[in-house]
Amino acid sequence: MKKTIYILLSLAAVLACTKTEVAYDDAQIGEITISPIPGNITKAAISDGVYPESNHIALFAYHAPYFKAGAVTSADYVRFYDTYLYDAEYHYTGTPQSTRIWSGLVSSYYWPITGSLVFAGYSLPAPETPETSSKPIGTEVNYTLTTDKLEIKGYTQSSETDKTFDLLYFGRTSTSYNNRRDGVSVPLTFNHALSWITIQIKGGDGALVDGRVWAVTEVTLKDVQTKGDFTYLGTAVAPDPKVSWELEDDDSDMSVYGPSSKPLTNAPVTFETNPAGLVVIPQAAKKLEVKISYKSPAGDTIDEIVEVDLSKYTTKWEAGKKYTYQLTFDPEKILVNPTVSEWPNPGEVYTPSEIE
Repeated sequence: MKKTIYILLSLAAVLACTKTEVAYDDAQIGEITISPIPGNITKAAISDGVYPESNHIALFAYHAPYFKAGAVTSADYVRFYDTYLYDAEYHYTGTPQSTRIWSGLVSSYYWPITGSLVFAGYSLPAPETPETSSKPIGTEVNYTLTTDKLEIKGYTQSSETDKTFDLLYFGRTSTSYNNRRDGVSVPLTFNHALSWITIQIKGGDGALVDGRVWAVTEVTLKDVQTKGDFTYLGTAVAPDPKVSWELEDDDSDMSVYGPSSKPLTNAPVTFETNPAGLVVIPQAAKKLEVKISYKSPAGDTIDEIVEVDLSKYTTKWEAGKKYTYQLTFDPEKILVNPTVSEWPNPGEVYTPSEIE
């Protein structure tokens, strides 16, 4: 028996008047499930190339009633004129563990019986309470399929490094999909909207001699901007960027490490309180403050604060890149060796520079 139902989407979809009529057969119900795939790996959000199961995903889907599943060209997107899902929240759910899938949070969403769908979306953090929405309060999200434009306005990154969240996104899929009743989920490849910062410190040849003991007690990034509007424009033509941020004047110091104490050795050591790493909104590179404790052979202890202007080595932090700053401490100088790479591919290595 063929039925006609109305799927009520997320609240955002209802407000946008996007109610979609879907016809299906009882014996052939197919739920829209997804398979998130990170384009590159970052400790901050991805473990072993798997999207974190505790996080959520926001999904957009557009329907073309007479378009077969398959490759989609730039001229084809106008045919996907039905808004099918709009900012619909997905979570990883199911019992037992072997049956878990990515499914709609408010309700399950089903395939149309005719035509096909294209998708776009972005990542959401883990909710404070299971089975509840994790959409940030005060954030406005808009997406337009024809221009492949995703806007996230009022995005806020926590200044507490143990609460930082790696914002991921993906533009419109270049393949359309139809009712996948064979149990295969739609593959969705994400990209990174933020910058990954890593601080490594070691002792130089002149520092670790004659019983001298050096220890780092605190590492802080100064005046980091933590709020702004994110825009992805998939149809942008060079030199216009596909990813851009408009930042608000909302600076905070971000504690990278400490207060604690870790001795310096002649091998570089990563200093981070959060083992998941530190991600920040792309912006001009900031100053780094390092608190050093020095103990002389005679037992005297001297505490010093050293400030390093990272903008002298990498002017700005860009989306989707990892910045590693290796500092070498000697009694008379500091050697700074920054490297920049994509997630996780090796990138350009810069010539070390000295600070007297």
